[in-house]
Parts: sequence; structure tokens; C-alpha cells
Amino acid sequence: MHELGHSLGLDHSSSSNIMYPNYTGNTTLGPDDISGIRALYGITISGPATVCTGSTCTLTASNWRSGYIWAVSSNATIVSGQGTNTITVSGTPSVWTSFARVMYNGFTLSEHNFWVGPPSNYAVIQEDPSIPSLYCVSYDYFSNVTSFYWEVVNGCGHEIVNNGSSCAFINFWGSNCTYTLKVTLTNACGSIVAYKDFYTKGGSPSYAYPNPVDDILTVDVDALAGQYPSAPVFDIRLYDSRGRLFQQQKASGGTVQFNVSGLPNGICYLHVYNGISGKPEIQKIIVQH
Repeated sequence: MHELGHSLGLDHSSSSNIMYPNYTGNTTLGPDDISGIRALYGITISGPATVCTGSTCTLTASNWRSGYIWAVSSNATIVSGQGTNTITVSGTPSVWTSFARVMYNGFTLSEHNFWVGPPSNYAVIQEDPSIPSLYCVSYDYFSNVTSFYWEVVNGCGHEIVNNGSSCAFINFWGSNCTYTLKVTLTNACGSIVAYKDFYTKGGSPSYAYPNPVDDILTVDVDALAGQYPSAPVFDIRLYDSRGRLFQQQKASGGTVQFNVSGLPNGICYLHVYNGISGKPEIQKIIVQH
């Protein structure tokens, strides 16, 4: 094996492997030897990143030499071309990424990964605990998702901001409503959907005024405190329509005021945390100058 490495163009290695100047009993190629082979022969595999179920694709390797063969993962099949630089491959869907490799004497010289079929059924919608109104979908990155589409298919009033990515700002202003949030994930071969149901508990619609507001928004903390046996310290936050914190105050009684003259016309959201439930009461505020 040592001399074979020389015949392929490898020099001696400082690592205790096959290409070490003296025999060490090690019969495996080290990472530096493998990198050297790849640098010498520069094999790259070109082909699609996604293969649809029931279809085939063509993979081509550069710098093909006599003695090279192809190997594929268990959910892929070489339809034709073994022993040449171009093969036709088919596959069946799996929870794992498929691969095709160019091999020589049992060693991998190059590898190409591809996904078979629509996106993986693993897709979960989660609400970001640190950014209000931000919802993201966790999914299998290797399934080559190319588009996301968010919808609210059941519920009350809402607004979806920056639709089309794996995360979206979704503002809900209905009180005591059950919402069903849906996101569709699509790749070159098809789509899957993920759902999330949740309930919004709205507070009194009259604790913030005027609404619409031009400059000064007043929050009646006493009205909020009246809902509890003993008044907690309320954490009151005002967010713009993209979920960015604009102003924040804390109080257990009286009133607090927010100057919204610096906000553009549109919608913002008042989040009131009572320090008990961990979930805010949310009120939609319309800014109108």
C-alpha cells in the first residue's frame, strides 16, 4: 500500500499511517493522505441536489481514471453507467440524505449528497420566546426547501409580516380566539405542511387609550390591576409591527404613558406581562398622525 501511494503521487507523511517513511504496522490512510489524493486528482461530482421519487438523475465525475467505481447509499440505485464517469441514479425517500461516491481501492475520492423526494415530514412550528410575534419552523435543512408560505387558516384578526422565509412575524389581535397557524414547505419535488394551534386570551379592550393614537398613548394600570386579588408589578412593552421593542415601562398602579409620535402610521402592539402567567396580554394599537 505504501508503494501504491507513491505510484499515485503521494510523498512521505509525518503522520503514523501508510505513507510514514518507516513501517509502523498501520494499514490505513490518514487525513493528510486522503487530502493529497484529492488534491492530485481533483475529482468533483456534479449533479442535482434533489431527486424526485420515481425519477432518475445524472451524476458526472471529473478527472475519471481507470479503476474508479461508484458507490451509493442504501436508498439509492445505480441504474446505468457503473465504471464510467457518468451514472444514472434513482432513489427512494428516506429520513437521511442520499449520497454517491467515487471510490478507488476501497477509498472515497469524492462524494455528492442529494435529497430524494419532497421535504422531510419533520417540521415543527415554534414561537420565539425572546422576540414577540416571531414564529419559526424547524425542519430538515438537508431536504433542500426552497420556499415557505405562512397562513392563518382559522382564528380572528391577524397580520403576517415578511412571509416567505422560515420565520415570520405574525401579529394576532383577537381576544379569546383559537388560531391555527400553517406553513407550507416546498422543494423541487413537492410540499409538506406543518400546523400549530393556540389560544389567545385578550385583556380588557379599554386599558390603553386613545386608540387610534397620534402622540401620547395612556395605559390605565389601575384597570389592569383590578383583574387580580393583589396588584402585581406589570411589565408593559410597546412593539412596532415587526416585533421590535419601542418603549418599556413597569408599574403596579396609576397610569403610564408612551410617546408614539416617532412611530409611522400603522399598527403597533402593547404587551402586558403580569409576572404570573409568563404570557402577555396583547392589545393592537393603531398609530394615526
